[in-house]
Amino acid sequence: MQEKDRAEDHLEDLVHISAAHIHRRFAGYVDKEDLIQELRVYVLKRPHLAKMLDEAYEVSKDETKWVARRIMARLRRTVEKYARKEKAAKLGYSTGDEFFYDTITIAKMLPVAFEFDSYGAVMVEKVDDGTPRKPSVPSEGGNILAVVIDIRSAIDLLDADEQVMLRNRYSNSPMTLSEIAEEMGISDSTVDRKIQGSLRKIIDHL
Repeated sequence: MQEKDRAEDHLEDLVHISAAHIHRRFAGYVDKEDLIQELRVYVLKRPHLAKMLDEAYEVSKDETKWVARRIMARLRRTVEKYARKEKAAKLGYSTGDEFFYDTITIAKMLPVAFEFDSYGAVMVEKVDDGTPRKPSVPSEGGNILAVVIDIRSAIDLLDADEQVMLRNRYSNSPMTLSEIAEEMGISDSTVDRKIQGSLRKIIDHL
């Protein structure tokens, strides 16, 4: 098989994987074939993506996997934007009205979410005293209390082990990755991967 054909086939696989991943989140609002077509156009307009894969093939399998992950992350971001627009159009709102979270934002909010019983009253005072304040995280109404409540609800949907791991890592007396790893009998990298996965699950629930 020629290098060009191999790269094109590889890109087509990444297109299908990315489209399937986003379709699971937006099923009912957009057809998977539309997502695939959107990504095919995106790839055709960016021939450097195939070149990136060609160059990676010459280096190593690990390099190829790393480049493929980078490309797929780009594909997912692109098709997610398309899916969000389609969902907004069908439900009659603007994508600007959506809440946007990332793992860093969620990680910063978790200590407060876990200690909500202690911090809740303070937050209510800050939100309800009528004093304008800049929100700590992006949200439609700028209501940090609502954000914390949403995050707590999302945490409740996680598995018990995931909740324990997040609480150990992001409580007011956080444990290090090494301490959590030793307690659970797994490696530091596995703990980090599981925590990042749990944070992404929270974002998906939100």
